Amino acid sequence: MIRSINASVGLAVASGTMTYPYIDMTRPSAGMVRYNGTSQNFEIYDGSSWMTMYSTVATVSLDYDVQTILNWARDKMAEDLRLKELAQRHPGIADLQEKLEVMLALVQQQEKV
Repeated sequence: MIRSINASVGLAVASGTMTYPYIDMTRPSAGMVRYNGTSQNFEIYDGSSWMTMYSTVATVSLDYDVQTILNWARDKMAEDLRLKELAQRHPGIADLQEKLEVMLALVQQQEKV
């Protein structure tokens, strides 16, 4: 349990019979992590110096063809959802969809011959 925090030297003193600091930022060891409020970045100690872990976000850009395909897929999914909702409310639409699927299958089979 932490008994006290000494902000002036950056250490926390543990409760119990221990008299030495639990975390002593004046004697960092490799792998320690801290937050630098001035730069607003996390830093990690590599054994000899504090290295900044920049809080930037990676960005990915897509070329025109990929964006076009994704937009088409999004529109197709929205259209399919609208048709499904309409078919649930109007049985005639569901019947027409079934007939259309049969017609498409017959036409495709006819074209193979």
